[in-house]
Amino acid sequence: MSQLRQKISFLQIGLLAVLVASILVPMLHLLVQSFRTDGGFGLQHYLAFFDAGRGVSMQALWGSVWVSLLSTLFAALIGAPLAFLFERFELPFKNLLGAIAILPVVLPPLVGVVAFMFLLSESGILPRLLQAVLHLDRPPFHLSGIQAVIAVHAYSFYVYFFLFTRAALKRLDGATIEAARSLGASSLMVFRRVIFPQIRPAFSAAAVLVFMISMASFSAPFIFAGETRILTVEIYNSKLQGNLSMAITQSVMLAAISLLFLGLALRGERRFLGAAQKRLAATAEGDSLARGARRGRRACRPGRADARPAASHSVFAVVCEKWHLDQSATAGYLHTGKLLESASRSGGGGAGCQ
Repeated sequence: MSQLRQKISFLQIGLLAVLVASILVPMLHLLVQSFRTDGGFGLQHYLAFFDAGRGVSMQALWGSVWVSLLSTLFAALIGAPLAFLFERFELPFKNLLGAIAILPVVLPPLVGVVAFMFLLSESGILPRLLQAVLHLDRPPFHLSGIQAVIAVHAYSFYVYFFLFTRAALKRLDGATIEAARSLGASSLMVFRRVIFPQIRPAFSAAAVLVFMISMASFSAPFIFAGETRILTVEIYNSKLQGNLSMAITQSVMLAAISLLFLGLALRGERRFLGAAQKRLAATAEGDSLARGARRGRRACRPGRADARPAASHSVFAVVCEKWHLDQSATAGYLHTGKLLESASRSGGGGAGCQ
């Protein structure tokens, strides 16, 4: 047993050393080099980066952020509904269609960019075909500029939302949805209060991943962006011009923005879990009040006890045993209002007897 533990310890140390040597050391070296100047160390490169009057780095940074945000939005609008379609409906050839749906993430990014260029650019197959069929002087439409970059990103990255959301939907507990519906919740409320809180962690993870990949994307902005400044392309241009220090500084800022977005997403998840804990506490208090109210009513009118609140409470109790924290808080949020309303009508147990 001690030899096994020793082997595991050596394996952990080796894995940690590999991670430090391959990830942490290069990033620290890049950070240190961004402060290096001819006379030692300073902030000259960062001052030049944030100087909008002399350079284009800030324009490129904002361009990358907006493109990444819009790419994340459109990828979510494609991938998440597609996941619901695959999980909630019986489709013919579902396995084949699922394999086709994940193809964009399997192919190299440049393949998708070149495919869009030959298909939808100004000289692409589809615009030229429509021009010939409709006898027009010019193609009726074509993709170029930022629109083309966002379209390529949405096509290439919607797969992450599709896979993450579909995996979360597979883990959904059907009892939670049935309990919410038995309490009178509409389909929209079931989605908002029961389904979405359970798939939100997967959705957030996909959003962070797509944002970071979009920020680091190079091939689509390089081919389609045109006059719009994108930070990855500016890093390439700085390197070509021999301005290696600025290229390093731009790379550090690119990594910083991605890490900032990751931090904001993690903070949002922590706040969501904190709110779920508060709702769970409120649910427990309301449940206790409602039980006292029902006991008081039964004591006053033993022959006319209403079985429906008890049945609803039993369903709620069974579901609570099966749910995790955020799930129980979600259904409890639905149930608390009805419990408190029942308690208020009864006047707090036996005091409400007449």
